[in-house]
Amino acid sequence: MKSLKLVILFLFLGIFSYAQLKNPSKDLSYKALNDSIKAFVKSNEKRRLYTEAYLTKAINNNDSIHIGKAYRFYARTIKSFPDRLSYYDSAIHYTEKLKDTLYPAVLYLEKGAILHYQRKYEGALDNYLLADKALKHPESLLFYDIKFNIGFIQRIIGNYEAALKSFNECMLFEEKKAHLNNGSRYLDALFQVSNVYREMKQYHKSTLINKQGIQSALNRNLSNQYYVFVCNQGENLTQQGNYKEAIDSLEKALPHLRSVDQTMAQFYLGKSYHALGQKKKAIVLFKKVDSAFIEKSSLLLQIRETYDFLIQHAKEKNNEKLELYYTNQLLKLDSTYHSQFKNLSKTITKKYDIPKLIENRERLIFSLEKDKQVISKKLNITFILGATLSLLLLVGLIYYYRLKHTYKKRYEQISKKNEALTQEITNVTQITESEKDSIGLDDASIQTLLKKLEVFENEKHYLTNQITLQDASKIMETNSKYLSKVINTYKGKSFITYINDLRVDYLIDHIKNDPLYKKYTIKAIAQEGGFTNSGAFFRAFHKKTGLKPSYFIKKTREEEQK
Repeated sequence: MKSLKLVILFLFLGIFSYAQLKNPSKDLSYKALNDSIKAFVKSNEKRRLYTEAYLTKAINNNDSIHIGKAYRFYARTIKSFPDRLSYYDSAIHYTEKLKDTLYPAVLYLEKGAILHYQRKYEGALDNYLLADKALKHPESLLFYDIKFNIGFIQRIIGNYEAALKSFNECMLFEEKKAHLNNGSRYLDALFQVSNVYREMKQYHKSTLINKQGIQSALNRNLSNQYYVFVCNQGENLTQQGNYKEAIDSLEKALPHLRSVDQTMAQFYLGKSYHALGQKKKAIVLFKKVDSAFIEKSSLLLQIRETYDFLIQHAKEKNNEKLELYYTNQLLKLDSTYHSQFKNLSKTITKKYDIPKLIENRERLIFSLEKDKQVISKKLNITFILGATLSLLLLVGLIYYYRLKHTYKKRYEQISKKNEALTQEITNVTQITESEKDSIGLDDASIQTLLKKLEVFENEKHYLTNQITLQDASKIMETNSKYLSKVINTYKGKSFITYINDLRVDYLIDHIKNDPLYKKYTIKAIAQEGGFTNSGAFFRAFHKKTGLKPSYFIKKTREEEQK
């Protein structure tokens, strides 16, 4: 009987707990609801139920601070970054005028951290600064987190003096609070100061701080931070030209580092090996850095030099394909940093070098300017030789300026998206019944094939290098003879012209709208469009537009600069 009562009791408690979980009571205290939210940190569904109860209670009590807290709890259950940021904005709205020591400073800090993770550094820094301004109790632990994050962004964008100020404030704060922790936060700030000095090329100061950090980490038995400082000193030694010592430190630390720190160590290790003539080892390490970039689409600007080494290596191997790949990676990296930092620091773009690939492209773009010089020289010679040659030169000049006017007019036509020149390729020519009959297919079969052609164009199969009529027929699951007749009749051109016109339209659109294409060589653009070589691209482009590709790219750049 006693055991039966126990079973009934446990059953009742289970049902009661389940009911509480399904519908948490808003009559519970804020503390009880808060404890439940924290208890279900791994279950968003359960956390959200208690958060709803928390919010309902706060709204009923017209309690702004707790409404703000509820929105903060909601934000932590949301995966979508835009939605999460919206909840933080709501939380800030309800707490920004309160005299709470934590709010809204902690909300600005956490919102900034989300933007920081998304590499939206301008927004992140703005929110960190708002958090600093909103902090009402400079002795709270929140002070360190705000100052550290401000310093980190300032370091990334090259505002080194401001970064040092923030990190030094962190260290002073931690020295006062040393009894509350093991000193790891102090060493984190010290590590960042060492980085700043190295990036300022004040290697002596950086070395002194690294030694201080190594000894302090040993005293506190903090092995992770010990290896971070050892690695940092290895990077410092590389910059000073002490390559053998640098290799010793970097290889000692490398296995114990986080992935992001390993990438930095691999770069400096590769740089040291390269300086000592051990290029094979260096290239292996530089390729690992490139792999990290592919995986994360992000690298610190300091190790941009990786691609200078890799591009030079490709040139030495006469591997043009590899050289183009690494140049594209470099352009991608530069483009990423330009978009992330264009409004934050004018010094960032000064760190960029002009890639050789862009220099080659520039020579092609200005080919028309060289044509002008040639004509000018001929003019001088003609006047010396006599009236007959002068007349020929005059004719030549008239032709040239007419050609220039024609080029300008054609360029303007191409640039208008609604012009027939760039739209005609997708149009179907109106044909007679007799022309339909000559194809040898019924009307339904022709319409089916035309729809397949439309899919072929939309999926950009025409970009496939060296695609043949037979290849296209297989893609569209049709007979090559009928496909050829349909293209000739409905598109009004041969298969080769049809493919080349599609490619030219594709490249015109990307040259106008994609910044990377303006940095490519003619050869690289041709490859992107599926052409076998730059000569084939030149002929197809000129046949369709009446312009040289180099002229079109040059004019596009001029318009962008205006």
